[in-house]
Amino acid sequence: MFRRVLSSTATGLNVIGRNGFRNRVPITSKAGVATAGPVHRGEIVDEMRDYRIVDDVIGAINRQITEDTYSRLFAVVFINGKQFKVTAEDMIAIQAHLPVEIGETISLEKILLVGGTDFSIIGRPLIDKTMVRVLATVVEKTLNYEYRRFLHIQRTRLHRSYFFRDKYMVLRINGIQLLKTIDP
Repeated sequence: MFRRVLSSTATGLNVIGRNGFRNRVPITSKAGVATAGPVHRGEIVDEMRDYRIVDDVIGAINRQITEDTYSRLFAVVFINGKQFKVTAEDMIAIQAHLPVEIGETISLEKILLVGGTDFSIIGRPLIDKTMVRVLATVVEKTLNYEYRRFLHIQRTRLHRSYFFRDKYMVLRINGIQLLKTIDP
C-alpha cells in the first residue's frame, strides 16, 4: 500500500520560493512516494480501572480527614462579592459593614474551595456548610482613607468636590476545619 505525497514540486526537492521561504516537502524516496503508517493493534481496555483509581484517591483523602493527619488547610471564601484565599491566623480587610460587634466570632459559609498539600476539595459552586467550617473574629471596624470625586460640567460654572470614606472590617481567620468525609 503506497500513497503519493502531494507537493508543489515534481521532484520532491526543497525549493526556495519567490518570497525567500523554504518549502520543505516530506519525502521518503526521490519518487515522492511515502509508505503507509504503522499498523495499530487493538488493546484490551479495562473499563473499571478509572473507577478503582477514583475510589483509591477518595479513600486516601477520607483516611486523612478521619485521622486528622492532613497538613495546614487553606480555603477560598466569598465575602461581599469578592473572593479571598485564607489560611488559619490570616487577617483580611473587607469593604463591608456587617451588624456584628468587635470581638464576635462569625462563621463564613460561602466556601468555594478547601485544600492542603495532598488534596483540594472544589465546590460546584459552593462546598456544603456541613462539610467545612471557617471561623473568623471581627478585629476592627473602621473607615478607609478619604478620597475625592470631582464633578465638572462643560460650559457651565459647575465645579463640585465630593469626599467619601468607605466602611471596612478587619477579620482574623481563627481556623479551618473539615467536619465530615467526602461522599463518593
